[in-house]
Amino acid sequence: MSSTLFNAVDMNGITIVERYSHSRRVPYVPPGKDATVSWWGPDFSFKNELSHPILIRSKAKDGRLAIRIFTSESVHTRQKN
Repeated sequence: MSSTLFNAVDMNGITIVERYSHSRRVPYVPPGKDATVSWWGPDFSFKNELSHPILIRSKAKDGRLAIRIFTSESVHTRQKN
């Protein structure tokens, strides 16, 4: 789940705050495209710095997971002061 969410966030230009790779290679994503989470350990987090809210939709079916991210068509990154 976390690797799929990481790739969806990354492909949509959302800021990655914290991400850790698995300690070993995983077969379901290419190297460098994985993200791990653990209770009280490594975590994956991101921050929406776009000018509009995002909607995250996920669907699991037949052993597959899809995550889609939606936002306004006229999105701009926020200016940092």
